Amino acid sequence: MNTTSNSQMSNIKFITGNKNKLKEARQAVPHLEQLDIDLLEIQSLNPKEIIEHKLKEAKKLGHTNFFVEDISLSVDKYGFPGPLIKWVNQTMGHDFGVYFEGESATILCSIGYCDSLGEEHYFEGSTTGTICRARGEDFGFNPIFIPNGYDKTYAELSLEEKGRTNHRAKALNKLKEFIEKNYSK
Repeated sequence: MNTTSNSQMSNIKFITGNKNKLKEARQAVPHLEQLDIDLLEIQSLNPKEIIEHKLKEAKKLGHTNFFVEDISLSVDKYGFPGPLIKWVNQTMGHDFGVYFEGESATILCSIGYCDSLGEEHYFEGSTTGTICRARGEDFGFNPIFIPNGYDKTYAELSLEEKGRTNHRAKALNKLKEFIEKNYSK
C-alpha cells in the first residue's frame, strides 16, 4: 500500500468499546485509532441492517471517516444464531460449543465505513470452521471455533496466526483496498 493510502487509513477511526476487537483489527491496520462509543445496536438477522443502523447512530453524533463492524457466527446446518451470537454468547457462554460440537460454522464480519463526505460503504469477510468444546482463553466465541485448516481454536492461536485466517482481517483488507483505489492520489 502506498503512503497516501496508509495515511488515509491512519486517519480512520474504529468505533468499538471492545479492546480485544481493536487489538485484532490493529493486526491489519497497525495505527488504527479507537473511538470508544457505545452505539445503540438493533437486533436483526440481517447483518447489513445492523451495520446501517450503527453508521446512522455514529453520524448523528457528528462523526465521519470511521468504521463500525458486527460479527455473525452461524452453525451452517441451522443458520443460527447469526448476528445474535453476541446475545447467545452472553446467555450460554461457551456451553454453545457443547451443544453444537462438530458442526460446521461460518463467521461473518460486516464492516460499514463512513468516509469524510458521509458516504457509506460496506465490506465483508468470512471464515469457515467447526464448533468445538471450549479450548483456550480469549474473548467471545474464540474458544469454541476452529478455523478450517487448523487444529486449534481461535483462542489457542497466536494473534499473528489468527490474523492470517480471521474474518475481521479479511473485511479490513477489503476496506484497505477500497481506500487505496479510491482515495490515494
